[in-house]
This record gives sequence, structure tokens and C-alpha cells, in this order.
Amino acid sequence: MLSEPGAGYETTSGVRGETRSFRERDRVRLTWQPRGWTHDTTLQLTVTPAGEGRTRLGVHQERLADANEREQQRQHWQGVVTALVEALAKT
Repeated sequence: MLSEPGAGYETTSGVRGETRSFRERDRVRLTWQPRGWTHDTTLQLTVTPAGEGRTRLGVHQERLADANEREQQRQHWQGVVTALVEALAKT
């Protein structure tokens, strides 16, 4: 089960890693390494209340190689969050 520390995963796009910690309805920390990268990073996703009927999703990624990789990932996660918001708006 992915919520167990040490549980491995691989996405259909080839990102792989393992769960470091999981707190239900709060946060998940995991290693994150896309296909072609020679190193992994640490990804933390947090969920916090943001007012009546609203929730904030926080994305924090550590251990990136350099400023270029940081910017690449910043853009990646902005796109992921935008797609998620759009998908939720359709429901």
C-alpha cells in the first residue's frame, strides 16, 4: 500500500520512487525520480483547509540539481495543479 513508508511506486510516465511518510488528509512525502534522471528528489504534497468549502494543495520539492531543474519543476507542478483545478471544476 502506497501509504506505508518504503512502499515503491512507478507511474505510467516512468516516474518512480517510494513513500517516506504519509499522514491521511494532511501530507505525503515521497522520493520522485522521472525516467532519464540520474538522481531522485523529495516531493511533499500537503492539503490544508483554506476557508469554507476550499482546500489548499501545497507542493514542495527538495534536492533538485540546480536552478534550471528547480524552474523546470516549478513549471511542471504549476501545470499539474492547473489541470487538477480544471478537472475538479468540471465535476
